[in-house]
Amino acid sequence: MRAKIVDATDMGLMRAAEYIKDGKIVIFPSDCTYGFATNAMIVESVLQIYKIKRRPKSKPLCILTSKDNAKKYGYINTIAEKLIESFWPGPLGIIVKKKNIIPNIVTAGKESVALVCMDDIAVKLSNYAGVPIAVTSANFSNEPPIVDDREAIEIFGDMVDMIIRGGQCRFCVNTTLIDLTNPTKLTVLREGPITIDEIEKIIKKGVEDGRIRIVQNY
Repeated sequence: MRAKIVDATDMGLMRAAEYIKDGKIVIFPSDCTYGFATNAMIVESVLQIYKIKRRPKSKPLCILTSKDNAKKYGYINTIAEKLIESFWPGPLGIIVKKKNIIPNIVTAGKESVALVCMDDIAVKLSNYAGVPIAVTSANFSNEPPIVDDREAIEIFGDMVDMIIRGGQCRFCVNTTLIDLTNPTKLTVLREGPITIDEIEKIIKKGVEDGRIRIVQNY
């Protein structure tokens, strides 16, 4: 198998969304890194991402979404709404309680789900596909993520069904990731392009001091 190569045009993204909907494995570009993507509703396809990435099934994948679709996949509380409105599309992932539409294989059995919406490509793929999209950074586990399309084609060109060509990523690091499942103790699991200070400025607007704590936990 050799991956089909498409550009990150509307036509290319529509073709990629069809591949994703059908349960094929697609590598897509984002402002952060390149990522693997497939239909989260097809267990065999999700397992294929785990296999290609060599990722333990105890580690969850994320769901690629848009602002409009986020409430279909997770329970969006007030704090999550503030962060979505302030930073999406952008390099911030939020962990919220998942809805039943998301299979347990995607979340490694957890009752929570990480939602990401990095940029306009993420928005278009989510809207075009119309299904929850399971994603994770395109790399082998414990190795640096891929941030250039040439590297994606060289390493994974024979392992996936399609690669969207998008040049070099803007940030070249994974998203900032914050756990919002405990509304009084927010935990930053990974700090990326968006800083803790930036997050605090948004979530503490109109909130009495002391009600929210942000804890770093790498």
